[in-house]
Amino acid sequence: MISLVKVTNFDKLGGLIKQWCLDAAKRPATLDQLGQQLADAGAKMEIPDRFKAVQIIQDQDDILLFRIPSATMVTESEKYLESPDGNYTLPLFYRDLFGGEQEALPDDAAGKLRLQNERIGDYSIGLCM
Repeated sequence: MISLVKVTNFDKLGGLIKQWCLDAAKRPATLDQLGQQLADAGAKMEIPDRFKAVQIIQDQDDILLFRIPSATMVTESEKYLESPDGNYTLPLFYRDLFGGEQEALPDDAAGKLRLQNERIGDYSIGLCM
């Protein structure tokens, strides 16, 4: 499966992103700058070597922006989710928020693919609310 970014402190990451929303001059232009800002903020993130650059796009109030995954990400994720070992995992803050366990997630391929569709639909148009 394609290597994914791993975040261990979404609270700190969200705080950093809010700063970028409010002040474009604070946005990192390079992966090195991003790494430094993450470290300074205490936002732990593992960024796979496949990433060569960083791009930050800010929504505008009068434009409906769809942020969509790459075709490779979709096809590789589908292959993984359809495999016997393919588990759909959510960030741990969801478990903490809802007091549930990851076992509540679908364990059949159709259910995992439906959840993937729902998550893609949500984060492609989702904002902060």
